[in-house]
Amino acid sequence: MKKKLIIILTIFLCSSLWCKPKFYRADWDKLSDLEKNMTALTAYWTYIWGIDYCDFACKIVRHENWKNANNILSTWGYYNKDKIFKQTKDVFEFVWPKIYRDTVKLLDDNHGKEPALISKENKLSTNDTGYLFYINDKRSTYGQHGFEAYGISEALLILRLGYGTGLITHEEMEQYAKPLVQKALSDYTSLEDFAGHFIGAKVIPTINNYKYNKNVDDEVETWTNAINSIPAYEINFTGNTADKTAVMKIEDAVYVPSEYSKPFMEAIKITGGGYGLKGITLINECRKKYGDFGIFDSFYTYLTPVVYDTKVSGSPEDFFEKEYRWLWESLSEYEQFAIACTSNVEERNHLFHLDIGNRVTLSKKSSKCKDILKNKWNISSEEELMQNFEELTQGEQAAVYFKLKNLLLKYPELSVLQIGTKEALSVTEISRMYFVKDKMDLLGEHGLEAWIDARRISILRWGISAGYITEEKAQELIIPIVVRIKENYTGFEEFIAHWIAGYCFNEVYSSTNPDCTIDLINAIETARAYIPFEELVFTGENADKNHCLTIEEAVYTPSAVAQKMIPFQKLYKQDNSEQILKELIKLEQQNPEYKDAMFYYHLVLMADFSSCRERIDFIENNLTYLQSIPIDSFTFSDSYYLYLTDLLISYYPEKALAVYDALPENLKGESKFYYFYAYANYLMSNLCNIVLERDIYISRAVKAFNRLLQMGFSLGSFIDGWLNAVESL
Repeated sequence: MKKKLIIILTIFLCSSLWCKPKFYRADWDKLSDLEKNMTALTAYWTYIWGIDYCDFACKIVRHENWKNANNILSTWGYYNKDKIFKQTKDVFEFVWPKIYRDTVKLLDDNHGKEPALISKENKLSTNDTGYLFYINDKRSTYGQHGFEAYGISEALLILRLGYGTGLITHEEMEQYAKPLVQKALSDYTSLEDFAGHFIGAKVIPTINNYKYNKNVDDEVETWTNAINSIPAYEINFTGNTADKTAVMKIEDAVYVPSEYSKPFMEAIKITGGGYGLKGITLINECRKKYGDFGIFDSFYTYLTPVVYDTKVSGSPEDFFEKEYRWLWESLSEYEQFAIACTSNVEERNHLFHLDIGNRVTLSKKSSKCKDILKNKWNISSEEELMQNFEELTQGEQAAVYFKLKNLLLKYPELSVLQIGTKEALSVTEISRMYFVKDKMDLLGEHGLEAWIDARRISILRWGISAGYITEEKAQELIIPIVVRIKENYTGFEEFIAHWIAGYCFNEVYSSTNPDCTIDLINAIETARAYIPFEELVFTGENADKNHCLTIEEAVYTPSAVAQKMIPFQKLYKQDNSEQILKELIKLEQQNPEYKDAMFYYHLVLMADFSSCRERIDFIENNLTYLQSIPIDSFTFSDSYYLYLTDLLISYYPEKALAVYDALPENLKGESKFYYFYAYANYLMSNLCNIVLERDIYISRAVKAFNRLLQMGFSLGSFIDGWLNAVESL
């Protein structure tokens, strides 16, 4: 047994020695001074590749990935002497020496500015920003020579390999190696000093890796072993041109970020993997410390949230406690409210709730925020985002709600259809009025504010993700909304009930999903896997004290009367076509009580799919209704606009003048209607055979056209020519 153990230990020892480079004093003494210097300066490479230190030509390589010197050179792209010589001459243009030099220059050019600001102003990449922080912290350690040691060592190694493979002669090797060796011996005070500078360049590519510290330790250990394995004390470093303020010990290569740099240098490791979703707290810390700039956005793509699955994840509440309690508690109160109040639409778009800027992708099902903004909101820029935000701020939908509510209060004796007909409401407004009649007592004084406020927050969150607005600017706009929400409702259930009611009001015209509220309610439950809604504290100081709306009350089920509007609404939401016009006519015949209410929709369809004569007849057959509606309504003015247009196109100028004369004074003064008056007189001047009357029409037309020009109205080249011709007579 003892003999067997000795054999095993012997085999293990031999195999270990075989993998390590060997040093033989006799062979060392045979090397020239230049070769000894080159061997010392490249000791790192020979150590990791298992090349004996005194095997100057690198004949034997003991490494699982490298078979021989030829293999190393060809893999690196050095196929001939020209490539070897070029790389040797360009030693200080090697990647890392150059990066150090360029980064130092950038710091000097921006003296007094912090690295985060320099990165933002110069639009640096993630890696370049990492180098900037690193070199800013370690500049005094590496001094004026920076990472040149790495370039020198690699160039000398290439020369050794080139000589060993026969691509270059010993004389050629000496010619190119001597100046590099002389520079190294002059610029550094010892092999340890040289090694410390070398390690800086060797490890900087891995600063974005969570294993960075281990990588540094490995490099320090490798160089330490390499130095201890050769008579490094025999190498004569003069240090004549060394940076005496940056003489390094090998352990000086270990990087401990400054307090300023620490958050970023931790966060950048996210891009190297290994952090999971925990990295989001590092990103948030960076945003708070350095401000908001685009470089952090790329970090989110490396984060992988745990997705709640109703089939296997258990209850949403238990899942939240296990996976997301820590993240929820790291958020500010404003973020918690903003996230909760937009949770329904986020859930149904498969977005990750707990990132206020929607930059973390939850799953492959997740919608892209930029696509949501473009396809649902026609938003493709910061300007369009802010325009939509302001329009929501002005409360167009809330205004529509209260307009319909006030009409119901104004005409308590009339039905919804009668009010819609009397006030010339659109098809959608009539459909929505049925909703308002059913819900207005329950919605109280805040009406649809919850729906509108949540939409405003949503587009800002999506805007952050799309890059249209910074998180800081979005926060400034969101906080006042959150404050109002907290004050207007007694708790999350009341808020979300009002939100659901707003959704039903907005989508009341949709025939695609009549049971949409079921999806909304389900979304509340699944969102509990990410958000503890009941923990949100609402003050309710401005809440409607008369009624606290519940989710059950918010759900809208159209009455039997309201359902009669659905066929008309289905047509209204489709693209206009001749077939739609035919179907509308059929519906009007089946439901004659809707004929007046559908007048304007019918006319709009006819504008594209019927003749002037047919439209004139249609309007004249419905003049009694048209003259009964409010003269300040769009339906009234646009119907008369279409009527006058068709009369003049059909060469009925006399009738057009009569219609114009009967218009309300406010419409007569509008340039587009006054043009009809001018053009009708122009046509009459062409049709009239009596000279005196013709002159009167010409005079009226000239006067009217000139007035239109003063109003800034464009007459067109034909009328401009006619006017010039008449006035020149």
